[in-house]
Formats: sequence, C-alpha cells, structure tokens
Amino acid sequence: MSTIVTRAGKGSPLTNTEMDTNLTNLNTDKVEGQAASVDSEIALFSGTGGKTIKRATTTGILKATSGVVAAASAGTDFVAPGGALGTPSSGTLTNCTGLPPSTGLSAAVGVAKGGTGLSTIPAKAVLVTNSLDTVTTVVPGASQSIRRNAGDTAWEAYTPSTGTGDVTGQSSSVDSEIALFSGTGGKTIKRATTTGLLKAASGVIGAAVSGTDIKTINSTSLLGSGDIAVGGTWVYLSTVTASNSATVDIETTFNSTYDSYVLVASGITSSTSSDFRARLKINGTYQTGNNYHYHAQKNPAGTVTYDSVSDTSQAQILVSGVNYDTPTFPGTRGNYVFYIHNPSSTTFYKEINWTGACYNNSGQGVCNVGIGAWKGGTQALTGVRFYFLSGNVVTGTFRLYGIKNS
Repeated sequence: MSTIVTRAGKGSPLTNTEMDTNLTNLNTDKVEGQAASVDSEIALFSGTGGKTIKRATTTGILKATSGVVAAASAGTDFVAPGGALGTPSSGTLTNCTGLPPSTGLSAAVGVAKGGTGLSTIPAKAVLVTNSLDTVTTVVPGASQSIRRNAGDTAWEAYTPSTGTGDVTGQSSSVDSEIALFSGTGGKTIKRATTTGLLKAASGVIGAAVSGTDIKTINSTSLLGSGDIAVGGTWVYLSTVTASNSATVDIETTFNSTYDSYVLVASGITSSTSSDFRARLKINGTYQTGNNYHYHAQKNPAGTVTYDSVSDTSQAQILVSGVNYDTPTFPGTRGNYVFYIHNPSSTTFYKEINWTGACYNNSGQGVCNVGIGAWKGGTQALTGVRFYFLSGNVVTGTFRLYGIKNS
C-alpha cells in the first residue's frame, strides 16, 4: 500500500508536489465497490487486481479453500439433516438414534445391552432363559405349549392332555361350586348339590357318613356345629412342689366353679421320722383350734388286723396315722388322692377324704384311707395345708383339679 505524507508527520506544510503524490497514491489504492448491496451481504474480491469487490450470490452452506468461497456439497463437505453419516473410521457414538441394526452392527447385541445375544431366531420360536442372561429359543409344534422340564432345569415343548370333545355345561352356577360329570358320556357336567362333609370313592363324590367315614368323639359326630367335649372331666388348676418346705399350701383355686375338687399328692418324703398332717383354710385363715374330727385307717403290710386313729377334738387332721421315716428307709414315700366337696358353701361343714399309701418307720407299706373335717363353722374353704409334726416336707408334688359339673 502507498505511503501518505501528512503535515503532522512532516512537521511543516506540504508542497504542491507532495499533495499531488498523496492524491495519486489514494487513487491508486482505492477499492471499487458495487452500485448497490444487501445489508450483511458477503463482499468478495472480483478478479485478481485486488481493487474491485463484488457481491456474493451463492445460497446454502459455504466452504472456503485458501480463502476462496464456494458452495459446500452435502455428504462430502457436511452431513445434511436426514442424510447418511457415512462410515467413521474410529470414535465413540453418543446419543445416536435410528442406527440401522442390519448394517450398523457387526455382532449380535447381548442381554446386558438390551439384545438377545442371538444372531438368528427361528420362526414361531419362544424366547426363554435357562440360565442367567442367556437367551435361547424353544420352538413348540402345532397344538403344543411350553413348560419347565421334570428336573426344572430348562424349558421344553410338550403336548397338553386334551379331551376328545366339547363339554356341555349348565345354564347357571354358583361361584366356586363343584362341577361334576353327569352320566358316563364324559361330555356333560352338572352342579354338585351335596351339603356337608364329602368323601370320594374312585373320584366319585358322595356325602360322608358319621361313624363310618368320620370318627366320633365321645359318641359325638364331627358333623354339624357346636363344641365337642374332648378328654375327661378333670380340669387341671395348679401345681405346688415341695422343696424341704415347712408347710405346703394348696390355694389355687378353690371356689364355686366346681362342686368337687381332687388333690393328687405324690412322692411325699420327710426330713425326720414324723406323721403327715393337714389343716383347712376356713374363712380366710388356716384353723388351729381343737375343732377337727378325723378317722384314718393305717393298716401296715405286716398284719391283717384293722388299725386306725381317730379323734373329735384335735388341732389338725392326722392323715397318715403312722410316722414316715424316709431318711432311714430311702426309696419310701407317700402318695394320696384327696377329695374336697362344695368348698364355697356356707351351709355345710368342710371335710376332706382320701385314699393313699405310705411307709411306716419300720419300712412297711401302709394303706391309708380316711376322712377329716373342721366343725368350728360352715364358712367357705379356700385352702389346704400339709405338714409333718416335726421336720420338713422334703419332696412332694401337689396337683389340684376341678371336676366338671356336667
């Protein structure tokens, strides 16, 4: 580009020659434009003189080659919308859609990537998995289905069992009602009408017969409604276990629930040679006054002669009538069954009666049968206390039962 001499640069006014030279240079370097243009339209050099520009007329995507602009070609210079991408030599595709599996994949897509891992799938095949993430096919034949095999290791095709014709039903039914074959033709069904427990004989349904097909309990059939009495008439109430105890009190529970109670005492042993005794809890207190009456049989094994003890004014009931001596005779013990009636009555005296056996201080077995009563009043009985005259009740289990009134 030519040099322009300025007054500021020279430091003095320009001569006519310098002015002419400046104008010539400006005229030489000027660029020739167009008579008109469009705002923001591209300006291009026209020819090679470098002094003339022209308006760009190309429409579309452009490309430049060494600064020269020309129209770009779709598929060669760029990918047009909807156009083919071509085959990249490398790289990672991200967020691409519409990839044609028939031409875009070189191998089967595995399960982890959302595929099957299969290169081909037979016609009419069912896709199944016999092991984790491994897809295979089962091709059932006509009228076949698929199921797990007998070893439950794989799927298999099989032919379901089928009848030999259509079945004729009913005009109506009740939900969950039993359907039965009607007749022997195998094509007609009917509604079951039996009510109650059923039995089957070779697949044929009939009513179950009490006592023949169904067991009875206490001569009561299982058919029908209501409770069935099972077991005996004794109702277990409580247990007290002696453990070197001075006294053993049975109190749970005597009341008006039952008219009669049974107290079973077993395995009774003593710490010294002493007789076995009882007292009654009357009106809330174990009575110790001389108002006990008793009579107790105490026949030992060594004699056939009747022997007993009795009294009408004692402070206790003498149960055994003889002295236990289990320390001297190991293995001996006492066992009794006591009966108590109407404990809550306030009309009658309260008594107990018993049967049992023990061993005397000679080691002989003794038969005990007896009765004892408190005649100091008719108040309610709420407990029975057992003890030895001296020493403790070393062992013994006392179980109380109520006898059902009906």
